Amino acid sequence: MVDDVIDRAVELCTEQKASLSSRREALEADLRRVGTELARLTEAIAGGEALPTVVEAIRVRERRRADLMAQLEHVDGLARAGTPNVTRALRAELRERLTSWSDLLGSNPTDARPVLRRLLEGRLVATPTARKGGRWYEITGTTSYGALLAGLVALVAPG
Repeated sequence: MVDDVIDRAVELCTEQKASLSSRREALEADLRRVGTELARLTEAIAGGEALPTVVEAIRVRERRRADLMAQLEHVDGLARAGTPNVTRALRAELRERLTSWSDLLGSNPTDARPVLRRLLEGRLVATPTARKGGRWYEITGTTSYGALLAGLVALVAPG
């Protein structure tokens, strides 16, 4: 499972890099649209309609434009970082981190609970079961290593 998680982290990082140009295009289109809206609102004020709603609409668009510019800067930074170089050494480091994380969770249940809550989807179900040799509880549940995967993607990504 550890190797599967590492492989998926590498795949996600590579997919993320591949989608940067389409993300950049979408951000630029949004910036153009917000710029057009700001120009129209400014013209409304210049025409003598300085209504509070128009002024507030300008404030909202200005905040949106600043947010879009920050996102665009982030995308450009990711593009400059390049494609991840996943070496044996990086795989070994990721494996070591996951293994030590697993050992820590097994040795310290108090610290393990909040981590497991993030990995569990829904609740664990304990079902009493009678088998040869005694009675047992069968514990079932659904987990997702998505939160763990996000941390690994950050480690795999260069820069």
